[in-house]
Amino acid sequence: ENENETQLSNKIKENKCLRVGGLEVVYKRGFNKKRAVNNVTMNLYEDEIFVLLGHAGSGKTSILHAISGLIKPHAGEILCNGLSLKKDLFHIRQSFGFCPQLNQLWDALSVVDHLQMYANIRGKTLTEEEMDIFLEETHLSHAKDWRAEQLSAGDKRKLGVGIAFVGDPKV
Repeated sequence: ENENETQLSNKIKENKCLRVGGLEVVYKRGFNKKRAVNNVTMNLYEDEIFVLLGHAGSGKTSILHAISGLIKPHAGEILCNGLSLKKDLFHIRQSFGFCPQLNQLWDALSVVDHLQMYANIRGKTLTEEEMDIFLEETHLSHAKDWRAEQLSAGDKRKLGVGIAFVGDPKV
């Protein structure tokens, strides 16, 4: 076993990963069923970047929605840092960062309000100094008090990415 395999094996043993086993997502519309995800198994590790590639309709979004708890899978098991998504969704969401394909922002909330809310969901509160550093890192200092509806498309995307990272999520 090489060094990389040993490190990954240790992360699994230490529950520093997201494990997906036999994931299936089925959408029902009336009497019709559409299988979007069929028996997907994978491990995602802490401190690594994960990317899903595939053609339109291949199930990428359904997989991400299932592992983030936005939809309930038809079958399979999802463990995040050793916790079951079915039983511990609240705790998992505290350590999970997710940037969906489309921005999910509230027009009336400011940039700071969004970031503080998501930090709070992850069990953290940003000090004014921490917020200023985070705003600089995401290139949103100029817009910190702007409501989401006032942001350019690019700044909305920056905010969406910032939301995924605020509060130092582990996954």
